[in-house]
Amino acid sequence: MNNEKLQVFENSNMFKIFVSYKSEYETISLKFKETLKLWGAGKLEIKSMADISAGEDYRSWITQCLKEANFLILVYTAPYASWDWCLYEVGMFDDGKRPITCVHNPEFDPPQPLNKFQNIPANVKGLKGFLKDLYGTAKFTGSENPINPGFANNKEERVRVSEELEELLRFGVAKQQYMNNYFKIHVKDLKRIKEEKIPKDALVETNAESLALFGLLPKDKWSWGDIENTVKKIGEVGWIDELNKAAYNAARNRIPDQITKKLKIEKRDETYRPVLYRVDYGTEKSIIFYILFVIE
Repeated sequence: MNNEKLQVFENSNMFKIFVSYKSEYETISLKFKETLKLWGAGKLEIKSMADISAGEDYRSWITQCLKEANFLILVYTAPYASWDWCLYEVGMFDDGKRPITCVHNPEFDPPQPLNKFQNIPANVKGLKGFLKDLYGTAKFTGSENPINPGFANNKEERVRVSEELEELLRFGVAKQQYMNNYFKIHVKDLKRIKEEKIPKDALVETNAESLALFGLLPKDKWSWGDIENTVKKIGEVGWIDELNKAAYNAARNRIPDQITKKLKIEKRDETYRPVLYRVDYGTEKSIIFYILFVIE
């Protein structure tokens, strides 16, 4: 980091970050931005395109923000849309002196033009190290005075925040990309997953849109047994059998097979591909399966 940028931060006592992202992922990116600011100890000024006032000239505003920023973070969520404008922002900011980092969904590689910068996968390991560097070292700030050494040295808290950010940038993006059709199946004891069957009393967390695929209405609690019984009535049980088998293997730390059977919704004339997107191993032998229904 050059001395000029170091002096700017030291004098103003504010480290200025610009967060770049695609507009369709604004909600996710703003949560990421607010999480960073929460632990900034009043020393972080974080801006993004969401901060522009109505009627203000965007190009003039963004040019000024990028000129004043000390650090640029690009939040790369998924390769399903053009990232040209974000790459343009990176190009405007890049002077070879100020740091640039791409925090990316670990399911996807960042765009090739960003390979020369530091790329941080949004998993617990990557995020934990990033938070330590940002708040506790001079790696990004160039300052001998850390932003928040208390947080940087609190490993337990950094892990907790990293887990929240991973959830946001991985599963949150997937739910948004696939129109929010998903199940989170909570099993209290993974040893109860026997004979390739998810326990019928496993709790299912979902939303109204996902329940509507099966003709169901929201209520306080849904069990996996409720879902299975409903699926049997509409006759599409093949994917259930494959999911049960995949869950059984995942619970035993085996690589689960891909679900190949489809869910057909005749009334909507729609076909969905169930995907076992993620498995979390919780405390006290609990396990959570994340199921997405990707429209074909």
